[in-house]
Amino acid sequence: MFFARLGPKKLILKEQNHTISLYNRGFPVAKILSHGETPDGQWYFTETSLGETTFHEIFEKEYKNNAEVSHQTCRYQINSLSDGGILQFDLNPFNVLKNGIIDFELVGYGPIAYDVLMSARWGGSWFTDYPSLHSTAYKLTNNQIKENDKLVSNMAAENDLTDPMQYLQEFLLLKSTWAASDFNPPQDNWPKNKIAFRRYRANVLKTVIKAYLSGNIIDCQLLSGIPGGELD
Repeated sequence: MFFARLGPKKLILKEQNHTISLYNRGFPVAKILSHGETPDGQWYFTETSLGETTFHEIFEKEYKNNAEVSHQTCRYQINSLSDGGILQFDLNPFNVLKNGIIDFELVGYGPIAYDVLMSARWGGSWFTDYPSLHSTAYKLTNNQIKENDKLVSNMAAENDLTDPMQYLQEFLLLKSTWAASDFNPPQDNWPKNKIAFRRYRANVLKTVIKAYLSGNIIDCQLLSGIPGGELD
C-alpha cells in the first residue's frame, strides 16, 4: 500500500523534500516512492504506507468503549515519537501511526521537544460537548501525560541538553497563539457551529495570554470549560 499527496507545487514540494531529508537521517517517516508535476501544474508524491489507523482513531475508540485510553496504547504512541525531535507544529494523534509520523504540511523550526510535549496535551484540549467540527473524543490522564514528559526529560539528559520541561509554559503560550489566532474575519455564510468554535478559540487565546502574563499555570485540561462555543 502507498499514500499519495497532491496540491499546490510550492507547498507539496516543501513537504516532500522535508520528508526525504528526515527519512535519509533515520527518522520514523515514510519513504517517498515517486513524485512529479501534474498537467494542471500541481505537484504530487507517493510514499509508503505507515498504517491504516491513526492513534486518534485508536484513542477515540478506546475512550468510547472504556472511558479511558489504555496505558499500553498511550505508551505505544510515545514510543513512536521517541526516535527524534521532529518539529511538526500540528503534531497530534491525527498524524501519528504505529509505524511513524505523516503530514508535514505545517513543518517548521522551533524549540526541541515542543511538538512532542504539545501533542500529549493539545489533542484533548478541544474535548467539549458543544457542536464543533473539531471536537476531540478522548482525554489522556495526568499520569499518561507525565509519562510522555518523562521521556522528553530523559532524552534531554542523555544528550546533555537543558530539560525542555523548564519551558513548558512558554510552549503552551506559543501553541495557543499559533492554534487559536485567526486574522480572517468571520463570513456571513458560515454555519453557526463554525462561528461558535471561532468564538471559543478567541476566548482560549485570551485566557491563556492572561494566565501567562499573570504568572499563573496554563492548564490545557481546563480549556474545554471556557465559554464561547455555545450555539445561540
